[in-house]
Amino acid sequence: MWAPDTEALTLLDSGGGPFSRRGFREAVIHAVPGWRDVSFGAKLEDGAMAAVALLARDRRAESVPPEGYGGVIASRALSAEEMHSFLGLMAQTLRLTRLSVRSLELEASTVAGERLTTASVVPISHDVPPAARYARLARRSLKRASEAGATVVPTDSFETFWPLYAAASEDWAMKYPESLVRQLVDREIARVYSVRVGGRAVASLLTLVSNSHWMCWLAAQTDEGRSCAASYLAYDTVLSEAQTAGIKAVNLGASVGGGAEFKGHLGAADVWMREWRHETTAATIARVARNVVAPLTRPVRGRLR
Repeated sequence: MWAPDTEALTLLDSGGGPFSRRGFREAVIHAVPGWRDVSFGAKLEDGAMAAVALLARDRRAESVPPEGYGGVIASRALSAEEMHSFLGLMAQTLRLTRLSVRSLELEASTVAGERLTTASVVPISHDVPPAARYARLARRSLKRASEAGATVVPTDSFETFWPLYAAASEDWAMKYPESLVRQLVDREIARVYSVRVGGRAVASLLTLVSNSHWMCWLAAQTDEGRSCAASYLAYDTVLSEAQTAGIKAVNLGASVGGGAEFKGHLGAADVWMREWRHETTAATIARVARNVVAPLTRPVRGRLR
C-alpha cells in the first residue's frame, strides 16, 4: 500500500524529464502569477517510490504547465494496479477538483491515461551518431549551412535568443513570457544553441535538459537563417551533445505539416503522449453545464427571452 512520502520527490530531479525538475517548477511559479507547487510523492511497503510534478492554480493542477508534461517517475517499473493506486492516493490526498497528468511513452517510462497526441522524438544510440539517421535532405541542408559560413554557439546567452524569439512569435497564438525563459536559462534548465553567420545570430534553439531526456522547446530564425537552413545546424548540435551526455532521447515537440516533415528528416519518430485525468463529480456537473450554455450566444439568448 502506498503512503505519502516527501523523500520520493527527489526522483523528479534525478530521473524525471525537463518539465519535472524543481528549477522548472520554481521558474513557472515566479514568472506566472497564481501557480503553486503541489508535487506528490509516495512509497510502497517494499521501498519502491514514485512521484509526480504538479503545479496548481485555484482548485486545478496539472503536470506540468505551461503546455508541458511530467508523468509519474518511479524507482522501479510499476504494475498497472500500482500505478492507478498511486494516482488514486494522489487525488485523495490533494483534494483538488481537477487533476491532469501528461506523460510521454518513452522507453522504460511509466504512463497512464488516454492517448492525447504525438510528439516527434529522436532516439539516441550510444554506438551510432545521430547523423546516421538523417534523411538526405537534412544532410544537404547541413552542408548548405556550413558552406554559408554558419557556426553554432552551443551555450549562448538569453540576450541572443530572446530578440529572435520575440520577433518570430509576435503573431503566434502561444507565446511564453520573457521572465520565464530568462529564469530557465539562468537556472541552467535550458540551453541556448545559436547559429551565427558573419557574427549575426540567424537562428536560435532553446533546449530543456534533464537526466532523462532533452526537449527542444522553443526555436526561432531570421529570413537569412531560413535561406541557409541554419536551424538544421542547431538541431544537429543538440543531438550530438545529447549523445555525448548519454541521453537516450530528444523530444523535438508536437507538430503537423511541414514541421513534422522537418523533424522526420532528422530521424524523429512519433511517440504518444498520454493524459490521465481526475475530476470530482461537482466539477464534472459544472463543466457539462458550461458546455450546454456556451453555444447560446447573445442573439440566441435574446430570442429565448
